[in-house]
Amino acid sequence: MPAGQPYVLHVVGADTPSARLERLRALCARRDLGWHDVVQFGAGRHDWLRPRPSQRITVPLGVSWLGQPRLRDLLPGASASIVHCWSVKALSWVLADRGRTPVLLELEPPLDARRLMRGIAPPLRRFVVRSGRVRVVCCSECQRLELREAGLSGDACLLIRDAVDQAALEAADPQTGRSALGLDADDTAVLVLPPVVRETGAFWAAWAAMLLQQVRPRARLVLPNESREARRVARLVASCRRTWMLRLAGKNLPLAQLLAAADLAVYLPARDAPLSAVVWAMAAGRPIVAADVPAVREMLADGLTAWLCRPKSPKDACRRMLQALEDPQQARRRVEAAAAQASAAGDRRRMIEEYRGAYAGLLAGHRLADRRETFALFR
Repeated sequence: MPAGQPYVLHVVGADTPSARLERLRALCARRDLGWHDVVQFGAGRHDWLRPRPSQRITVPLGVSWLGQPRLRDLLPGASASIVHCWSVKALSWVLADRGRTPVLLELEPPLDARRLMRGIAPPLRRFVVRSGRVRVVCCSECQRLELREAGLSGDACLLIRDAVDQAALEAADPQTGRSALGLDADDTAVLVLPPVVRETGAFWAAWAAMLLQQVRPRARLVLPNESREARRVARLVASCRRTWMLRLAGKNLPLAQLLAAADLAVYLPARDAPLSAVVWAMAAGRPIVAADVPAVREMLADGLTAWLCRPKSPKDACRRMLQALEDPQQARRRVEAAAAQASAAGDRRRMIEEYRGAYAGLLAGHRLADRRETFALFR
């Protein structure tokens, strides 16, 4: 390990979301942040984190504390060591060395903070809340406020927003993506932004796209991954005899390629939800129709950068989709404004520097400044 740099042990689990793994890959690529090791705890496959070899620790019956001795063996015992947990399941490892090593914990919405705090075992909860050795990374102000209301102190919550891989967006070829999805030149591709889970409104987006198809017969619905919710949406579309308009992208097409192939991006959560794909859509220059909820309003402003609609209202979402598609000049103005904001707020260098400060503050024992960001951050 280079002198003067921290040793960061990254712990991922089966519940680590893909957006967080994207952050992890960006951090591991920066040698100036410290010496990184990645350990996979439990089931699931994250082979794409290579070429850095990852160790994998499995435990009998999923009992996490049986794997804690392995963690003690991995930590070098130096004062400049940090455990960076990328999921809630990995959090139980923080007790392995009885709190001597500072911990950075990543949390992804949607999050029921009170339920989370109740579900953590009492010794671990006391350690998280009172030890001063744990910092929690949130990606939205809504999530951070929810954690504070659940009992976590404000100086233990750090807000680090998602960043965009601009090089991947620039390298994405629209024709390659559309060919892979089976889209014709005159098709209107409506992309449901990931993750495709029940909380992010893919079901309502499918209803809105089917309504849109009645007015624009060439409308096509694109789902970006093969999840349980994607299969539920596929059953809905099939029950309405609209299977021909559905395109399931699977896991082979990255988000940058899907955005390049799309004509419109839709995101309809009913509450706090992951926002990384929204930042990517802004940076890619795609018109965005999104649900008017507090988390989304941190990123998008109705009439300035996007078209916002009522949550759980396919009819209103369809109306806004039509507005975005039928007024090219207004769409161009909003897209340009959103792209300009995303280029600054979604800069990876900004994200890397915020993690650098988090690591330095943990090692020095500094408490975080308790600051609150207002909604509509990117206006």
